[in-house]
Amino acid sequence: MSRRPILREMNVVLYVAAASSLAGCTVEAEGDAALEPLAATECAADPLEYDIAYSEGSPWFNVATDCGAAPLTACLQTRLDSMNFAYRDTHPGVAPPNPVIYFPDAAAPYLIDATLNVKGIHGVTFVGQSPTGTVLKWNAPPPSAACGPECPQRSMFWINGSDHVHIKRMTLDGAGAASTATSLIRVGFLLDKGHNFQSTGNGFDDLHLMNAEYGIFAGGLTNAGDDHTTVRRVSFAHMTSAGLRTEGFQALNTNIWDSSFSFCDIGVLSHFGNVNVYNSSFRSSTTADVKTTDSDHFTLQGNVSIRSPRFLLAEGGGNWLIQNNKIRVASPTAIHLSHPGSAVVVDNVIQTEAQTTDPNDTRAFFPIVVVKNSNQDVTITEHVNMIITGNWFNHAVDKTLCVIKDGTDYFGINAKDQCEASQEEPLSARPQPGGGYFYGNHFPGRGVVIPAVSPPAPPPAPTAKTASLTVTPRCYDPGTGNPIQPCLVDGAPYDDAMGIQAAIAAADAVVGDTHIVVHLPAGTYQIPRTITVPAGKTFEIFGDGESNTGTVLRWTGSTDDYMFHLYHPSRAAFHDLRIENSAYGGGTSLQGRGIHIDSAADDTGIVYLNAFVAPLVGSALTRPHIATDPVDRTENVGFSFTGLDKLRVWAEQSGVSGGNVAVRVQGGGAGATSMNNVTAVKFFGPVASAIHETQFEVTDHGNLYVNGLAAEGLTHAFQLGSERAPGASGRLTIVNGKEAVTTNNTPVCGVTHPGQIRIDDFQGDVSLFGLNTTAPVSVLTRSAAVAHVLVFGNVYRNHWQWFRRSGMLSSDTAQWNEDGPATPISYVLDPNPVVQGWPTVYSSSWSQTYIDCAGYEANTQNYAGFPDVTPLTQSECDPAHPEVECSKTGFFKVAGATSSSNVRFLNNSMVDPTWLSPHACRDITPPGAPVVTPAIDLALTEVRNAARGSTARPCSPTVTDARFFRIIVGAKFTHNALSIDPY
Repeated sequence: MSRRPILREMNVVLYVAAASSLAGCTVEAEGDAALEPLAATECAADPLEYDIAYSEGSPWFNVATDCGAAPLTACLQTRLDSMNFAYRDTHPGVAPPNPVIYFPDAAAPYLIDATLNVKGIHGVTFVGQSPTGTVLKWNAPPPSAACGPECPQRSMFWINGSDHVHIKRMTLDGAGAASTATSLIRVGFLLDKGHNFQSTGNGFDDLHLMNAEYGIFAGGLTNAGDDHTTVRRVSFAHMTSAGLRTEGFQALNTNIWDSSFSFCDIGVLSHFGNVNVYNSSFRSSTTADVKTTDSDHFTLQGNVSIRSPRFLLAEGGGNWLIQNNKIRVASPTAIHLSHPGSAVVVDNVIQTEAQTTDPNDTRAFFPIVVVKNSNQDVTITEHVNMIITGNWFNHAVDKTLCVIKDGTDYFGINAKDQCEASQEEPLSARPQPGGGYFYGNHFPGRGVVIPAVSPPAPPPAPTAKTASLTVTPRCYDPGTGNPIQPCLVDGAPYDDAMGIQAAIAAADAVVGDTHIVVHLPAGTYQIPRTITVPAGKTFEIFGDGESNTGTVLRWTGSTDDYMFHLYHPSRAAFHDLRIENSAYGGGTSLQGRGIHIDSAADDTGIVYLNAFVAPLVGSALTRPHIATDPVDRTENVGFSFTGLDKLRVWAEQSGVSGGNVAVRVQGGGAGATSMNNVTAVKFFGPVASAIHETQFEVTDHGNLYVNGLAAEGLTHAFQLGSERAPGASGRLTIVNGKEAVTTNNTPVCGVTHPGQIRIDDFQGDVSLFGLNTTAPVSVLTRSAAVAHVLVFGNVYRNHWQWFRRSGMLSSDTAQWNEDGPATPISYVLDPNPVVQGWPTVYSSSWSQTYIDCAGYEANTQNYAGFPDVTPLTQSECDPAHPEVECSKTGFFKVAGATSSSNVRFLNNSMVDPTWLSPHACRDITPPGAPVVTPAIDLALTEVRNAARGSTARPCSPTVTDARFFRIIVGAKFTHNALSIDPY
């Protein structure tokens, strides 16, 4: 196949490209902060830009010219009202307006005198010319008395039941003490849902938010929700309550990258919901940098804290990854955790300051304080489920960690009689009271130099670049919503793929222009053939938004091909686009895939994904034993990465809804010698909902790392093993997340195992840290194939009742439960299981209470009805493998061959469905209980590698550099949304 297809010239609009170059390898691409010097193989010269500049003739709504002398706020609200679905329903045949609202820089601020109600809109972008030159200032009168302190009418922007709303490149000023603004950006929706949507997929980039009570307030309204929000390069300053706040159980998966919080009472406040903060800085917070009151999952990674009283104040438990942060607080305690679910505290620099010179005042020490709540019934046990390793402290080892047993708050009291001094060894290692592992940390003395903590330079906003070429859709009537048939240009047959390909070819032919920017304004483009992007030059393709009112590229071809094919070595970026296959728009064909990228086995480049979402609606499969049909196994895969060992795949806030497999990773062979030869595919804050077969598939020594998993919505979990996919091997690491799988399905035995996390003769390493899961976790070892499995600090929580069965473990597993009475050894099932809100409790010689979580199962219906359940018999379950117990039994269990001696279930628990109270599960460790810390270190390998990863652009022109920002690939009943494999 020709690498440069020859197409005849088509009509395109040409603009002069703005000159843009950076001399030397001094900064990172996309404006990411560089806390460490770039490696020699990375370069930011001629970066892949993040924004496109406004140019003359643009279809964007220009506030300065299109509002003219009209009152600004009223003009903006009129524009927004013309975009919502209520207006669209009453104005059929009218083309939707362009979804981009542009604010040029101005000498004076734009005064906003009422809340901008962004209601029921499927995609809109507010963009300024520059982050400091475009200023919107709050200038509204006080609201009525009926509007309370959390009233959305006291917000500058109210994202009210709208999705894919983006605000970027501007300053929002709440006007300080004279302000009536509660928040600058409010996100959520009320019960008035009509055409409103869940406020999801919103993004806020390159903003300065200042002088208000809250910068961003997500949720908090009746039945409000805000999920899957990205915050990048946003500065929050002088917020009297918090820079960013989440409120409500549906305020989920907010990811903050490369941002700063200065002089706020609290930097990030999460009252229900969950937030992950990466590579950001905090300075001089009044109460704390981060405060949480919920028991969800959270990640704090790569942040810097200067002169705040506390880095973290967690009052509601939760599962935590606290990693690679540099902390210097103006108090004795940096991290305060109240009855945490689990916490991995690894590779941080933690410096604290004494508030007194009295050597007898223990408040001068203990940078980490943990409160264990033991003021409950004896059947409820709360461990300190923590791993603390690789950290640097500026106090002696015996003044590092304080564990308070009686639930009393540490702050404001003298903790001398309540703190337990820890030593440089496993801290109260299980099964003793306390739990947790404390080892491998660094302390002053003996030649150890504690690293300094200094504020990082703020990451700059990317430079906007003027379009080289603009191509408009010509084969679709936006008023009627129908394609134009036949589509002719100058009397000749035409399709939009020809126009885009011709623009790329024309730009590629220009000598000396090595950075080409193509703008595709909002509209629907008819694409009947693959658009190829050649190697050798940098191409960027910009749309006007990823919603169905933005830039939509719809496949209309008769073959099942990819819409874009990037040849190796690709140097391309895609921004703000929606890609659909032919099943959309009333079509009946199921053809069309997403994007294919050529790679090479030794390619050390990068593929970077930011808010790349694949809604693969439905399942193309009806046969359960899919492993027997290789053709079927290609169906409905969100992200498929094949034959990769060195290529960096870095995905932020990206995921899959629907389909059979969310992420498939197949190695290239280097992992057969050592998995240290394989670079992990990394997903941060991914979504995996409504997956019909398995969320993750790892084969041929592939490597997949997942942080902050959000999986829910009629989904199944994941199965690793040869039953699921031949050649199942490699490494899977998951740290923190929510695995809300379908548990009310009819139990299915055999291959598919719905509603389970199932590790079945997988050859490699599997590490699961801090999952809140409704999926039982099973390791079923038919041979010695399973090398290393660590399941630490996971919580089985479900609103289904429990049923006790007698003896659901095989005989060779009973001896693994070492810290309590032996499990009954029998396959005899209780024919009349008893509904128990409080499970049977085992008491050990240490006066600690545990329950045997391997002997319970979730009811197949909601517990409130207390229905009768007849357990499956062994013959009904899995007659082909009588050594393995029924698939729906046991929350955390191991069964099968004892020769696999590297499986450990540590510090897990399950939650009572009625009282939502934790019950500690008995540990499962190999016979003889060998030292645990080497197994923990192995499990932390990819966790540490992820913190050291870089998204900087490679200097070498011979490796891949592909970037995707805010992309949706919709594919009903079809193949891959994004595929990478060797060419």
